Amino acid sequence: MTRHFIVVLAGIGFFQISQAQTIPPACDQYFKALDACTQNAINYYERTNIKAAKSMRDLLKAVQEQKADVRKRVSTQGEDATAEYCTSPDFVGRMSNGLSGVLVPLTFKQAVDANCTARYNEIQH
Repeated sequence: MTRHFIVVLAGIGFFQISQAQTIPPACDQYFKALDACTQNAINYYERTNIKAAKSMRDLLKAVQEQKADVRKRVSTQGEDATAEYCTSPDFVGRMSNGLSGVLVPLTFKQAVDANCTARYNEIQH
């Protein structure tokens, strides 16, 4: 019984790892930057502007939903088609606008942290 339980847990762990790896790098670079920079904004605004912090938490939730949509796209259309979608002007534009909306206010306040900067600099245009 215990051995079967361990095998099931190992299978679940493998499934979760493989799910995490399904987002193509063309898409994931934007999600990583948005995650890092939005978390940076949340941390900053929790000390300076509670309404803005809530707005950033809502944005982070929307980013997670978009990431789930991309995972679904990978499973239905394949990784190559999804990677192509993530390099389209529509996707890049939306992601860039989202990043700008987070980064511009933080930049003016000189509040951009190292993790946000690193993730943003990893984006290949």
